[in-house]
Amino acid sequence: MEGTAFVLVRSVVAKPDDRKPFDNWYQTDHFPLVFSKIANVNQAWRFWSKSDPAVHYTLSEFSNMSELQRAASSEGFKYIVADYDRAWGSRATRARDILEKVQHFSR
Repeated sequence: MEGTAFVLVRSVVAKPDDRKPFDNWYQTDHFPLVFSKIANVNQAWRFWSKSDPAVHYTLSEFSNMSELQRAASSEGFKYIVADYDRAWGSRATRARDILEKVQHFSR
């Protein structure tokens, strides 16, 4: 059985003076762009690390791995990656990981 799939993006905004503009850009420009360019994203979250204030995460959820792979090969996904590069270049580094949910606990 194929589980829910996620894209986890870990960004590092090394300079403290860049963090507030990065946060604002992500909130007002980039995050909404994800939903307008990638139709099959179910939902997404953003996080700032409390362990390392330079680290920002996004987690985007897809129904399954096939939907994620379809999105990752789309022109919309390429546009999102280029938008990030255009806006932040070398001022923020990022790594992307693809995850598939295999188990879930809740209360």
